[in-house]
Amino acid sequence: MHEKNDFLLELLTEELPPKELTTLAQALTEAIEKKLKESSLAYQNAQYFATPRRLAVLIQQLDEVQPDRQVERRGPPLSRAFDNEGNPTQATLGFAQSCGTKYTELNELKTDKGAWLVYAYRETGRSVFELLPTIIQEATQQLPIRKPMRWGSHAYTFVRPVHAVIMLYGEKIIPCEILGLQSANKTQGHRFLSSGWLTIKQPNEYESTLKKSGFVIPDFNERKNIIEKQLLDAASQINHDVNIDVDLLDEVTNLTEWPVVLTGTFDAAFLEIPQEALMSSMQHHQRCFPLVDQHKKLTNQFLIVSNMVSKEPQKIIQGNERVMRARLSDADYFYRQDLSKPLIQYVDDLNRVVFQAPLGTLYEKAERLAKLAAFLAPLLDVNLPIAERAALLAKTDLMTQLVGEFPELQGIMGYYYALKSGENAQITEAIKEHYLPHYADAPLPKTALGKILAIADRVDTLIGIFGINKKPSGDKDPFGLRRAAIGLIRLLQEIPSLNLDTLLCQSVAIYGHKLTLPTVADDVRDFIYERLKHWVTADNEYTIEQFLSIDKKHLHHLADFMARLTAVRAFSTLPESKSLASANKRVVHLLEKQGNIAAIDTVEPSLFKESAEKILWQAITTKETEINAIADYTDRLKTLAALKEPVDQFFDAVMVMAEDTSLRQNRLALLKRLRALFLTVADISRLVMAST
Repeated sequence: MHEKNDFLLELLTEELPPKELTTLAQALTEAIEKKLKESSLAYQNAQYFATPRRLAVLIQQLDEVQPDRQVERRGPPLSRAFDNEGNPTQATLGFAQSCGTKYTELNELKTDKGAWLVYAYRETGRSVFELLPTIIQEATQQLPIRKPMRWGSHAYTFVRPVHAVIMLYGEKIIPCEILGLQSANKTQGHRFLSSGWLTIKQPNEYESTLKKSGFVIPDFNERKNIIEKQLLDAASQINHDVNIDVDLLDEVTNLTEWPVVLTGTFDAAFLEIPQEALMSSMQHHQRCFPLVDQHKKLTNQFLIVSNMVSKEPQKIIQGNERVMRARLSDADYFYRQDLSKPLIQYVDDLNRVVFQAPLGTLYEKAERLAKLAAFLAPLLDVNLPIAERAALLAKTDLMTQLVGEFPELQGIMGYYYALKSGENAQITEAIKEHYLPHYADAPLPKTALGKILAIADRVDTLIGIFGINKKPSGDKDPFGLRRAAIGLIRLLQEIPSLNLDTLLCQSVAIYGHKLTLPTVADDVRDFIYERLKHWVTADNEYTIEQFLSIDKKHLHHLADFMARLTAVRAFSTLPESKSLASANKRVVHLLEKQGNIAAIDTVEPSLFKESAEKILWQAITTKETEINAIADYTDRLKTLAALKEPVDQFFDAVMVMAEDTSLRQNRLALLKRLRALFLTVADISRLVMAST
C-alpha cells in the first residue's frame, strides 16, 4: 500500500491583475486536477489560494504512486504477421523488437473487426516525483492569460514575473525547474509587514505559516469575509450604511493580503454633483466604498480597504483623501462643463459618432428611435411629440464628458441633464429608464414612455445588426444582442396589444435601403424565439416539451405566448394530463397517415355505431361551448381535462381505422375536432416525452 500525502504548489510573483486573479487560480486548480485524474493519481480534495503576490494549490491526500496497470500494445494484423510458411514477417519482428521481447511472446487478439498480434505487459506505476513536474509545467502553460509577460533573459512567459516556486509533497521537495526557477519550500510574506524568507515545512502548514509569520491571509474567501465584516462594522460605528458593490469587493480582496478598513472624508461641497457620479468615481477610480445615510443619500465619508496595519493610519487616510479630492474635482469639472449647454444642443453632436458604418451615426439612430416611438406611443396613450423628443434626447448624454469618463452612467446622467435643462418630467424619467432591464432578471421601466424607448432601442439594434449580417455566432456576441433579445421579450410581455411581427417590419421599413439582408425580420423573430426558449427552460421553470407545445405563430404576442405556456405547465401537473397527451399523440399519428387531412372535417353523428363515439361527440360539443366562454388558458385546459374518461373509452371500444371508408373518415373527423379543442391553447401531444 503506497503512502498518501498533501501536495503544495505555490508561484510567488509580482503583483497579479486583481480582476483576473480568481479566474487564474481556479483555472490552475482545474488544470492540475484534470491532469491528476488523467494520470490515475487519486486525491481527497483540491483547494486554491490567491493573493496579489501568489497563486497556490493544495492537493490533499494525493497518492504517492500511480496504480500499476495492464497495458496491451497492438501490432500488425494477423494477415500480415506471418508468411505462407508460417515464419514471422519483418513487421512482426520489428513490433516484437519495439516491445523489447521475442515474437514468440506475442499473443493474438481477435474481434469482430479483425485480428492482430498484441503484446500484453504490466506497467509499474510512476511516482509523483516523476509526474508532477510535467503536470505543473503543462498546467501553467494552459492558463487563460490575456497578455503574457517575459522577464529576464529567458524565454519563459507568465502573467507576471515569478520569483519563487514551491513544489512540496509531504515534507519532501519535488526537485524540478518551473518557469526557469528551481523548486524549493520557501516563500515570502507581506511585502511591507514581513521580511525575509519563510520556510514551509509541509503543505498543511502553508496557510497557518503565512498568517502567523507572513501577515498574509492566503484564502480568498476568508479575506473577502473579513473585509465585508470590517466594512459593515466601520459603517455602523458612524451610523451609516455602506454601499458594497460585489465586483468591487472581489477586486479589493484580490488587491490585499492583510486588509484593514479605514474611514476617509471629502469636502461636502462635492455632494452637489449627482451621487451616482460621485459613487462611480469612488468605486472605479479609487476602489473605495461610499457611505450613505439611512435615507440612502450619499454622505461625504467613504471607506478605504488598506493592505496593511500602520502605526500611523491617519497618513494612509490623508493620502487617500488627497487623491479622492483630485478625482472628485475632475468629476465636478466634467459635470459643470456638461451643464454649460442644454441637453437638446447635444443632439447634433450625435452626428460625430458612428453607430455602425452601414447603419449611419448615432444621430440617425436617434431619428429612427423617434419614428419607432411615434409608432408605439398610441398603444400606451403617450403624447406623440413628447415620445419623439424623448427618443431624440435618449442618447445625447453619450456626448457629455462625464459619461465619456464613466460609461456606466449613460442614461443616469441624461436624466440629470434633462432635469437641469427643464425637460418634461416624462422625458427625464424615460431617458434614465430606457436602458432597463440591464440583465435578464433586472427591474423593468416603470413609465409608459420608458418602456417605449426601451423597446424601440432594442428593436432598432437587433434589426440593424442582423440586417448587416453581424448576428451572434458561437459564444461571440459583441453587440449584446442576446441580452437585448431577453430584455425585449420581458418588455413586450408588459404590452399585450403590441404585435412583434408588426414592430419588426416597422423597424425594417424605417431602415430602408441600409439593410442588406432581405430576411432580417424573420431572422430576428427566429432569434427571439430561440432566446425565449433558452431563457424559460434554462432554470427548469418550464420543460422543453412544454415550450415546444406552443405554436411559434403565437410569438407575435409575447404575453399571449407566455400565458399559453403557463397554462400548459399547470395542465402538466394534472393527473389527466399524461393520458390526454398520449391520446393527442395517437390522434396526430392517425391523421398524419391520411393523404388529405383537410378533407377530414365534417362529423356526421348518424354514422356513429358505438356508444363510445356518441359519448365522446357529446363531450366534445359540450366542451366547445364551454371553452368559448373561457378566456383564461389555464382554466380552459382544466376544463378540457374532463375529456379523459370519454377519450379513454373511445380508444378502448372503437376501431378508428375501420374498413368502411365513410365510417373511418367520420371517426377521424371526430378525433380532429377533439384535437382542435386542445389546439386553442397548445399542442399537448408534444408533452408525451415529458410525461414518460
